[in-house]
Amino acid sequence: MPTPITIIQLISGETLQNVMPILALRPSRVISVFSEETKAFLKRKDAIENAVMVHFHRPAANPDFSLRINLSSTSPSILETQNAVEEVIKSTPGSHIINYTGGTKEMSIGAWLAAKENGIPSIYCDSPREFRSGGTGEIKLPVQLPELARDLDVPTILAAQGLMFERDWQHLGTTRPQIEFGKAAFSFTVEHPHEARILREVIRKHGLGVNDKPRQTDLERSINEPLPFEENEHNRPFLLAAKSAGLLNPDHGQWFLAVSRRQQQPLKQKLSRLKNIVMLLDGGAFEGYVHSCIERSTRFTGFLHGVVPKGVTERAGFGETDFLAYEPERTSLALITCKSSPPSLEHLESVLARKEKLGGRFARGILCIMSAGSRNPDDIRRQASLLGLECIFGNEIEGAFGCPPFEKPEFESFREFDKPPEKMNSVSSYPSNDKIDMEQAVNSVLKDKLEQLPSRDL
Repeated sequence: MPTPITIIQLISGETLQNVMPILALRPSRVISVFSEETKAFLKRKDAIENAVMVHFHRPAANPDFSLRINLSSTSPSILETQNAVEEVIKSTPGSHIINYTGGTKEMSIGAWLAAKENGIPSIYCDSPREFRSGGTGEIKLPVQLPELARDLDVPTILAAQGLMFERDWQHLGTTRPQIEFGKAAFSFTVEHPHEARILREVIRKHGLGVNDKPRQTDLERSINEPLPFEENEHNRPFLLAAKSAGLLNPDHGQWFLAVSRRQQQPLKQKLSRLKNIVMLLDGGAFEGYVHSCIERSTRFTGFLHGVVPKGVTERAGFGETDFLAYEPERTSLALITCKSSPPSLEHLESVLARKEKLGGRFARGILCIMSAGSRNPDDIRRQASLLGLECIFGNEIEGAFGCPPFEKPEFESFREFDKPPEKMNSVSSYPSNDKIDMEQAVNSVLKDKLEQLPSRDL
Protein backbone atom coordinates (compact mmCIF):
# COMPACT_ATOMS: atom_id res chain seq x y z
CA MET A 1 0.00 0.00 0.00
CA PRO A 2 1.49 3.42 -0.98
CA THR A 3 2.52 5.84 1.75
CA PRO A 4 -0.18 8.50 2.36
CA ILE A 5 0.73 11.90 0.96
CA THR A 6 0.17 15.18 2.77
CA ILE A 7 0.14 18.38 0.70
CA ILE A 8 1.01 21.57 2.55
CA GLN A 9 -0.44 24.50 0.61
CA LEU A 10 -0.44 28.28 0.91
CA ILE A 11 -3.80 30.07 0.60
CA SER A 12 -4.13 33.29 -1.40
CA GLY A 13 -6.59 34.97 -3.76
CA GLU A 14 -6.54 32.34 -6.53
CA THR A 15 -7.73 28.77 -5.94
CA LEU A 16 -7.04 26.68 -9.07
CA GLN A 17 -3.31 26.76 -8.31
CA ASN A 18 -4.21 24.78 -5.18
CA VAL A 19 -6.88 22.59 -6.75
CA MET A 20 -4.76 21.27 -9.63
CA PRO A 21 -1.92 19.70 -7.57
CA ILE A 22 -4.53 18.02 -5.31
CA LEU A 23 -6.28 16.50 -8.33
CA ALA A 24 -2.96 15.32 -9.77
CA LEU A 25 -1.40 13.88 -6.60
CA ARG A 26 -4.58 12.68 -4.80
CA PRO A 27 -3.23 13.18 -1.26
CA SER A 28 -4.86 11.73 1.82
CA ARG A 29 -4.49 15.04 3.67
CA VAL A 30 -4.24 18.72 2.72
CA ILE A 31 -2.97 21.23 5.26
CA SER A 32 -3.68 24.90 4.50
CA VAL A 33 -1.40 27.71 5.69
CA PHE A 34 -3.01 31.17 6.08
CA SER A 35 -1.42 34.54 6.71
CA GLU A 36 -4.57 35.36 8.70
CA GLU A 37 -7.59 33.17 9.26
CA THR A 38 -10.08 35.73 7.99
CA LYS A 39 -13.50 34.98 6.54
CA ALA A 40 -12.17 35.60 3.02
CA PHE A 41 -9.30 33.11 3.41
CA LEU A 42 -11.59 30.49 4.93
CA LYS A 43 -13.99 30.88 1.97
CA ARG A 44 -11.12 30.22 -0.44
CA LYS A 45 -10.08 27.13 1.51
CA ASP A 46 -13.69 25.90 1.36
CA ALA A 47 -13.79 26.64 -2.38
CA ILE A 48 -10.70 24.48 -2.93
CA GLU A 49 -12.26 21.65 -0.94
CA ASN A 50 -15.58 21.94 -2.81
CA ALA A 51 -13.88 21.96 -6.23
CA VAL A 52 -12.06 18.73 -5.37
CA MET A 53 -15.32 17.17 -4.17
CA VAL A 54 -17.19 18.22 -7.33
CA HIS A 55 -14.44 16.87 -9.57
CA PHE A 56 -14.16 13.46 -7.91
CA HIS A 57 -17.98 13.11 -7.58
CA ARG A 58 -17.65 11.02 -4.42
CA PRO A 59 -16.74 11.99 -0.82
CA ALA A 60 -14.56 8.90 -0.32
CA ALA A 61 -11.99 10.28 -2.76
CA ASN A 62 -11.67 13.59 -0.91
CA PRO A 63 -8.61 14.24 1.24
CA ASP A 64 -8.82 15.40 4.84
CA PHE A 65 -8.83 19.23 4.84
CA SER A 66 -9.46 19.66 8.58
CA LEU A 67 -5.97 20.81 9.66
CA ARG A 68 -5.01 24.42 8.97
CA ILE A 69 -2.19 26.67 10.17
CA ASN A 70 -2.79 30.34 11.02
CA LEU A 71 0.34 32.50 10.90
CA SER A 72 -1.64 35.37 12.53
CA SER A 73 0.07 38.09 10.55
CA THR A 74 -0.99 40.37 7.70
CA SER A 75 2.46 39.90 6.19
CA PRO A 76 4.27 36.82 7.52
CA SER A 77 8.04 36.87 7.16
CA ILE A 78 10.11 34.25 5.37
CA LEU A 79 11.35 32.85 8.69
CA GLU A 80 7.87 32.73 10.28
CA THR A 81 6.51 30.77 7.33
CA GLN A 82 9.52 28.44 7.20
CA ASN A 83 9.27 27.65 10.92
CA ALA A 84 5.51 27.01 10.71
CA VAL A 85 5.85 24.66 7.73
CA GLU A 86 8.73 22.76 9.34
CA GLU A 87 6.65 22.29 12.49
CA VAL A 88 3.83 20.80 10.38
CA ILE A 89 6.29 18.44 8.70
CA LYS A 90 7.58 17.18 12.06
CA SER A 91 4.14 16.78 13.64
CA THR A 92 2.33 14.92 10.83
CA PRO A 93 3.22 11.39 9.73
CA GLY A 94 3.78 10.13 6.18
CA SER A 95 5.37 11.79 3.17
CA HIS A 96 4.90 15.48 2.39
CA ILE A 97 4.78 17.66 -0.70
CA ILE A 98 4.81 21.44 -0.40
CA ASN A 99 2.83 23.53 -2.89
CA TYR A 100 4.49 26.94 -2.64
CA THR A 101 2.43 28.55 -5.44
CA GLY A 102 0.11 30.66 -3.27
CA GLY A 103 0.68 33.15 -0.48
CA THR A 104 2.85 36.25 -0.56
CA LYS A 105 6.35 36.18 -2.01
CA GLU A 106 7.82 35.89 1.51
CA MET A 107 5.46 33.01 2.37
CA SER A 108 6.31 31.21 -0.86
CA ILE A 109 10.03 31.51 -0.22
CA GLY A 110 9.64 30.42 3.41
CA ALA A 111 7.67 27.32 2.38
CA TRP A 112 10.25 26.48 -0.30
CA LEU A 113 13.12 26.86 2.18
CA ALA A 114 11.33 24.49 4.59
CA ALA A 115 11.11 21.94 1.78
CA LYS A 116 14.78 22.39 0.89
CA GLU A 117 16.06 22.13 4.45
CA ASN A 118 14.11 18.92 5.01
CA GLY A 119 14.68 17.36 1.60
CA ILE A 120 10.95 17.32 0.85
CA PRO A 121 9.50 17.55 -2.69
CA SER A 122 7.92 20.86 -3.65
CA ILE A 123 5.68 21.85 -6.54
CA TYR A 124 4.75 25.05 -8.34
CA CYS A 125 1.52 25.18 -10.39
CA ASP A 126 2.23 27.32 -13.44
CA SER A 127 -1.32 27.23 -14.77
CA PRO A 128 -2.22 26.65 -17.55
CA ARG A 129 1.15 25.42 -18.76
CA GLU A 130 2.78 22.95 -16.41
CA PHE A 131 3.61 21.72 -12.92
CA ARG A 132 7.18 22.61 -11.95
CA SER A 133 9.30 20.85 -9.40
CA GLY A 134 10.93 23.14 -6.84
CA GLY A 135 14.09 21.00 -6.99
CA THR A 136 13.99 20.25 -3.25
CA GLY A 137 13.24 16.53 -3.53
CA GLU A 138 12.15 13.91 -6.01
CA ILE A 139 8.54 14.16 -7.11
CA LYS A 140 6.66 11.89 -9.50
CA LEU A 141 3.47 13.20 -11.02
CA PRO A 142 0.97 10.62 -12.32
CA VAL A 143 -0.48 13.22 -14.71
CA GLN A 144 0.79 16.46 -16.24
CA LEU A 145 -1.11 19.72 -16.00
CA PRO A 146 -2.29 20.02 -19.66
CA GLU A 147 -3.67 16.47 -19.53
CA LEU A 148 -5.36 17.13 -16.19
CA ALA A 149 -6.75 20.44 -17.42
CA ARG A 150 -8.66 18.70 -20.22
CA ASP A 151 -10.47 16.61 -17.61
CA LEU A 152 -11.96 19.61 -15.77
CA ASP A 153 -15.47 20.93 -16.34
CA VAL A 154 -17.59 24.02 -15.72
CA PRO A 155 -19.04 22.94 -12.31
CA THR A 156 -15.50 22.25 -10.98
CA ILE A 157 -14.24 25.68 -12.05
CA LEU A 158 -17.33 27.38 -10.61
CA ALA A 159 -16.81 25.54 -7.31
CA ALA A 160 -13.20 26.77 -7.27
CA GLN A 161 -14.62 30.29 -7.55
CA GLY A 162 -16.84 29.61 -4.52
CA LEU A 163 -20.04 28.97 -6.51
CA MET A 164 -21.75 25.63 -5.85
CA PHE A 165 -24.43 24.13 -8.10
CA GLU A 166 -27.96 24.26 -6.62
CA ARG A 167 -26.73 26.38 -3.71
CA ASP A 168 -25.46 29.37 -5.74
CA TRP A 169 -26.31 28.80 -9.40
CA GLN A 170 -28.41 26.83 -11.85
CA HIS A 171 -28.54 26.47 -15.61
CA LEU A 172 -31.68 26.69 -17.70
CA GLY A 173 -30.50 24.74 -20.74
CA THR A 174 -32.32 24.42 -24.07
CA THR A 175 -33.93 21.76 -26.26
CA ARG A 176 -32.60 19.98 -29.33
CA PRO A 177 -35.41 21.38 -31.57
CA GLN A 178 -34.47 24.92 -30.46
CA ILE A 179 -30.83 24.25 -31.37
CA GLU A 180 -31.81 22.87 -34.78
CA PHE A 181 -34.05 25.89 -35.33
CA GLY A 182 -31.11 28.16 -34.49
CA LYS A 183 -29.01 26.47 -37.18
CA ALA A 184 -31.82 26.76 -39.75
CA ALA A 185 -32.39 30.43 -38.87
CA PHE A 186 -28.70 31.23 -39.21
CA SER A 187 -28.47 29.48 -42.59
CA PHE A 188 -31.54 31.38 -43.80
CA THR A 189 -29.98 34.67 -42.68
CA VAL A 190 -26.65 33.89 -44.37
CA GLU A 191 -28.04 32.58 -47.64
CA HIS A 192 -31.01 34.97 -48.01
CA PRO A 193 -30.27 38.00 -45.80
CA HIS A 194 -32.82 40.34 -47.39
CA GLU A 195 -35.70 37.84 -47.13
CA ALA A 196 -34.71 36.87 -43.60
CA ARG A 197 -34.68 40.49 -42.44
CA ILE A 198 -38.13 41.17 -43.94
CA LEU A 199 -39.61 38.00 -42.40
CA ARG A 200 -38.23 38.90 -38.96
CA GLU A 201 -39.78 42.37 -39.23
CA VAL A 202 -43.12 40.86 -40.24
CA ILE A 203 -43.05 38.48 -37.26
CA ARG A 204 -42.13 41.25 -34.82
CA LYS A 205 -44.82 43.67 -35.97
CA HIS A 206 -47.46 40.94 -36.16
CA GLY A 207 -46.79 39.73 -32.61
CA LEU A 208 -45.68 42.86 -30.77
CA GLY A 209 -47.38 45.68 -32.64
CA VAL A 210 -45.70 49.07 -32.89
CA ASN A 211 -44.38 49.39 -29.33
CA ASP A 212 -42.47 46.06 -29.08
CA LYS A 213 -44.66 45.28 -26.07
CA PRO A 214 -47.61 42.93 -26.75
CA ARG A 215 -51.13 43.97 -25.77
CA GLN A 216 -54.40 42.05 -25.84
CA THR A 217 -55.12 43.25 -29.39
CA ASP A 218 -51.71 41.85 -30.50
CA LEU A 219 -52.54 38.54 -28.84
CA GLU A 220 -55.92 38.33 -30.54
CA ARG A 221 -54.35 39.13 -33.92
CA SER A 222 -51.68 36.45 -33.39
CA ILE A 223 -54.35 33.85 -32.54
CA ASN A 224 -56.82 34.70 -35.32
CA GLU A 225 -54.69 35.99 -38.19
CA PRO A 226 -51.87 34.23 -40.04
CA LEU A 227 -48.49 35.84 -40.55
CA PRO A 228 -48.71 38.05 -43.68
CA PHE A 229 -46.08 36.47 -45.93
CA GLU A 230 -45.82 33.73 -48.55
CA GLU A 231 -44.02 30.45 -47.93
CA ASN A 232 -41.32 29.62 -50.51
CA GLU A 233 -38.36 27.30 -50.96
CA HIS A 234 -36.01 29.81 -49.28
CA ASN A 235 -37.91 30.22 -46.00
CA ARG A 236 -39.39 26.71 -45.82
CA PRO A 237 -36.52 25.13 -43.78
CA PHE A 238 -36.77 28.05 -41.33
CA LEU A 239 -40.54 27.57 -40.96
CA LEU A 240 -40.38 23.80 -40.51
CA ALA A 241 -37.63 24.11 -37.90
CA ALA A 242 -39.70 26.77 -36.08
CA LYS A 243 -42.64 24.36 -36.06
CA SER A 244 -40.47 21.60 -34.54
CA ALA A 245 -39.30 24.07 -31.86
CA GLY A 246 -42.90 24.90 -30.94
CA LEU A 247 -42.75 28.48 -32.21
CA LEU A 248 -44.99 28.37 -35.31
CA ASN A 249 -48.07 26.34 -36.29
CA PRO A 250 -49.12 25.66 -39.91
CA ASP A 251 -52.80 25.70 -40.83
CA HIS A 252 -54.03 25.18 -44.42
CA GLY A 253 -50.87 26.56 -45.98
CA GLN A 254 -50.63 29.54 -43.62
CA TRP A 255 -48.47 30.08 -40.54
CA PHE A 256 -49.52 31.24 -37.08
CA LEU A 257 -47.50 32.16 -33.98
CA ALA A 258 -47.78 29.24 -31.52
CA VAL A 259 -49.46 31.23 -28.75
CA SER A 260 -51.76 29.74 -26.16
CA ARG A 261 -55.46 29.48 -27.03
CA ARG A 262 -56.52 28.21 -23.61
CA GLN A 263 -59.26 30.37 -22.12
CA GLN A 264 -58.35 29.63 -18.49
CA GLN A 265 -54.71 30.81 -18.80
CA PRO A 266 -54.14 34.32 -17.36
CA LEU A 267 -53.69 37.08 -19.93
CA LYS A 268 -50.32 38.07 -18.47
CA GLN A 269 -48.93 34.58 -19.08
CA LYS A 270 -50.27 34.54 -22.64
CA LEU A 271 -48.65 37.91 -23.40
CA SER A 272 -45.36 36.75 -21.88
CA ARG A 273 -45.47 33.60 -24.04
CA LEU A 274 -46.22 35.68 -27.14
CA LYS A 275 -43.26 37.99 -26.54
CA ASN A 276 -40.95 35.07 -25.88
CA ILE A 277 -41.96 33.41 -29.17
CA VAL A 278 -41.42 36.59 -31.16
CA MET A 279 -38.01 37.21 -29.57
CA LEU A 280 -36.89 33.66 -30.36
CA LEU A 281 -38.07 33.94 -33.96
CA ASP A 282 -36.54 37.39 -34.39
CA GLY A 283 -33.06 37.25 -32.89
CA GLY A 284 -33.03 34.73 -30.05
CA ALA A 285 -32.58 31.86 -32.52
CA PHE A 286 -28.95 32.96 -32.90
CA GLU A 287 -28.27 31.38 -29.49
CA GLY A 288 -29.28 28.01 -30.93
CA TYR A 289 -26.73 28.36 -33.70
CA VAL A 290 -23.98 29.36 -31.26
CA HIS A 291 -25.00 26.39 -29.08
CA SER A 292 -24.39 24.06 -32.05
CA CYS A 293 -20.96 25.63 -32.63
CA ILE A 294 -19.87 25.18 -29.00
CA GLU A 295 -21.05 21.55 -29.12
CA ARG A 296 -18.69 20.84 -32.04
CA SER A 297 -15.90 23.07 -30.76
CA THR A 298 -12.36 21.82 -30.23
CA ARG A 299 -11.53 24.98 -28.27
CA PHE A 300 -14.03 24.20 -25.49
CA THR A 301 -14.45 20.79 -23.85
CA GLY A 302 -17.62 21.41 -21.88
CA PHE A 303 -20.27 24.09 -21.43
CA LEU A 304 -23.58 24.98 -19.82
CA HIS A 305 -26.31 27.09 -21.41
CA GLY A 306 -28.24 29.70 -19.46
CA VAL A 307 -26.23 29.83 -16.24
CA VAL A 308 -27.85 32.16 -13.72
CA PRO A 309 -27.51 32.75 -9.97
CA LYS A 310 -29.95 30.83 -7.79
CA GLY A 311 -32.89 32.82 -6.48
CA VAL A 312 -35.38 35.00 -8.33
CA THR A 313 -34.47 38.31 -6.70
CA GLU A 314 -30.76 37.92 -7.41
CA ARG A 315 -31.32 36.81 -10.99
CA ALA A 316 -33.37 39.90 -11.78
CA GLY A 317 -30.43 42.21 -11.15
CA PHE A 318 -27.88 39.97 -12.79
CA GLY A 319 -28.96 40.07 -16.43
CA GLU A 320 -28.72 37.26 -18.94
CA THR A 321 -25.87 34.78 -19.16
CA ASP A 322 -25.98 32.74 -22.32
CA PHE A 323 -23.18 30.16 -22.05
CA LEU A 324 -20.35 29.25 -19.71
CA ALA A 325 -17.74 27.14 -21.51
CA TYR A 326 -14.51 25.58 -20.24
CA GLU A 327 -11.33 26.32 -22.21
CA PRO A 328 -8.66 23.75 -21.21
CA GLU A 329 -5.72 25.51 -22.89
CA ARG A 330 -6.24 28.40 -20.48
CA THR A 331 -7.61 26.34 -17.58
CA SER A 332 -10.37 28.93 -17.33
CA LEU A 333 -13.98 29.65 -18.15
CA ALA A 334 -15.33 31.72 -21.02
CA LEU A 335 -18.64 33.52 -20.75
CA ILE A 336 -20.17 33.56 -24.23
CA THR A 337 -23.06 35.93 -24.88
CA CYS A 338 -25.05 36.30 -28.11
CA LYS A 339 -26.32 39.43 -29.83
CA SER A 340 -28.14 39.59 -33.15
CA SER A 341 -27.31 43.30 -33.42
CA PRO A 342 -24.32 45.46 -32.36
CA PRO A 343 -23.94 45.73 -28.56
CA SER A 344 -24.09 48.98 -26.65
CA LEU A 345 -21.38 50.05 -24.21
CA GLU A 346 -23.73 49.17 -21.34
CA HIS A 347 -24.06 45.62 -22.68
CA LEU A 348 -20.28 45.26 -22.99
CA GLU A 349 -19.84 46.40 -19.39
CA SER A 350 -22.54 43.95 -18.28
CA VAL A 351 -20.71 41.06 -19.97
CA LEU A 352 -17.48 42.12 -18.28
CA ALA A 353 -19.13 42.13 -14.84
CA ARG A 354 -20.83 38.77 -15.37
CA LYS A 355 -17.76 36.94 -16.57
CA GLU A 356 -15.74 38.12 -13.56
CA LYS A 357 -18.56 37.18 -11.18
CA LEU A 358 -18.84 33.62 -12.49
CA GLY A 359 -15.41 32.81 -13.88
CA GLY A 360 -12.97 34.92 -11.88
CA ARG A 361 -10.57 37.53 -13.18
CA PHE A 362 -8.88 35.10 -15.58
CA ALA A 363 -12.13 34.17 -17.34
CA ARG A 364 -12.72 35.34 -20.90
CA GLY A 365 -15.72 37.27 -22.13
CA ILE A 366 -16.77 36.45 -25.70
CA LEU A 367 -19.45 38.25 -27.73
CA CYS A 368 -20.92 36.37 -30.67
CA ILE A 369 -22.63 38.98 -32.87
CA MET A 370 -24.79 37.95 -35.80
CA SER A 371 -24.46 41.20 -37.74
CA ALA A 372 -22.70 44.53 -37.36
CA GLY A 373 -25.62 46.25 -39.07
CA SER A 374 -24.63 49.70 -40.28
CA ARG A 375 -21.61 49.87 -37.96
CA ASN A 376 -18.04 48.97 -38.86
CA PRO A 377 -17.22 45.54 -37.34
CA ASP A 378 -13.63 46.63 -36.61
CA ASP A 379 -14.90 49.56 -34.53
CA ILE A 380 -17.01 47.17 -32.44
CA ARG A 381 -13.99 44.85 -32.02
CA ARG A 382 -11.80 47.71 -30.84
CA GLN A 383 -14.40 48.88 -28.33
CA ALA A 384 -14.79 45.35 -26.95
CA SER A 385 -11.01 44.80 -26.90
CA LEU A 386 -10.50 47.87 -24.71
CA LEU A 387 -12.59 46.08 -22.07
CA GLY A 388 -10.70 42.81 -22.55
CA LEU A 389 -13.56 41.14 -24.44
CA GLU A 390 -13.33 39.01 -27.58
CA CYS A 391 -15.76 39.86 -30.39
CA ILE A 392 -16.71 37.37 -33.13
CA PHE A 393 -19.06 37.97 -36.08
CA GLY A 394 -21.24 35.61 -38.10
CA ASN A 395 -19.32 32.87 -39.87
CA GLU A 396 -16.17 33.68 -37.88
CA ILE A 397 -17.69 31.79 -34.96
CA GLU A 398 -17.10 28.30 -36.32
CA GLY A 399 -13.47 29.05 -37.14
CA ALA A 400 -12.82 30.80 -33.81
CA PHE A 401 -14.35 27.88 -31.89
CA GLY A 402 -12.43 25.26 -33.87
CA CYS A 403 -15.45 23.86 -35.75
CA PRO A 404 -15.57 22.59 -39.34
CA PRO A 405 -16.10 25.51 -41.75
CA PHE A 406 -19.65 26.58 -42.45
CA GLU A 407 -20.52 25.93 -46.10
CA LYS A 408 -22.50 28.73 -47.69
CA PRO A 409 -22.72 30.69 -50.94
CA GLU A 410 -20.78 33.95 -51.05
CA PHE A 411 -22.90 37.13 -51.06
CA GLU A 412 -21.38 40.60 -51.25
CA SER A 413 -24.42 42.08 -49.53
CA PHE A 414 -23.64 40.08 -46.38
CA ARG A 415 -20.08 41.25 -45.95
CA GLU A 416 -20.04 41.00 -42.13
CA PHE A 417 -20.24 37.22 -42.43
CA ASP A 418 -17.32 37.02 -44.86
CA LYS A 419 -14.53 38.29 -42.63
CA PRO A 420 -11.78 35.72 -41.91
CA PRO A 421 -11.59 34.50 -38.30
CA GLU A 422 -9.25 36.38 -36.03
CA LYS A 423 -6.17 34.53 -34.89
CA MET A 424 -6.91 33.24 -31.40
CA ASN A 425 -4.49 33.64 -28.54
CA SER A 426 -3.06 30.29 -27.51
CA VAL A 427 -0.68 28.86 -24.95
CA SER A 428 2.21 29.48 -27.35
CA SER A 429 1.71 33.23 -26.91
CA TYR A 430 2.79 33.05 -23.26
CA PRO A 431 6.39 33.76 -22.24
CA SER A 432 8.87 30.90 -22.41
CA ASN A 433 8.59 28.23 -19.71
CA ASP A 434 11.93 28.83 -18.04
CA LYS A 435 12.30 27.03 -14.71
CA ILE A 436 11.95 29.17 -11.63
CA ASP A 437 15.33 29.49 -9.96
CA MET A 438 14.30 29.52 -6.30
CA GLU A 439 17.90 29.76 -5.06
CA GLN A 440 18.32 33.02 -6.99
CA ALA A 441 14.88 34.29 -5.88
CA VAL A 442 15.64 33.59 -2.22
CA ASN A 443 19.05 35.27 -2.37
CA SER A 444 17.58 38.30 -4.13
CA VAL A 445 14.81 38.82 -1.57
CA LEU A 446 17.12 38.23 1.39
CA LYS A 447 19.62 40.72 -0.05
CA ASP A 448 16.85 43.32 -0.42
CA LYS A 449 15.77 42.74 3.18
CA LEU A 450 19.33 43.12 4.48
CA GLU A 451 19.90 46.32 2.54
CA GLN A 452 16.80 47.82 4.17
CA LEU A 453 18.11 47.22 7.72
CA PRO A 454 20.05 49.96 9.61
CA SER A 455 23.81 49.40 9.79
CA ARG A 456 23.72 48.83 13.58
CA ASP A 457 21.56 45.73 13.07
CA LEU A 458 24.03 44.03 10.70
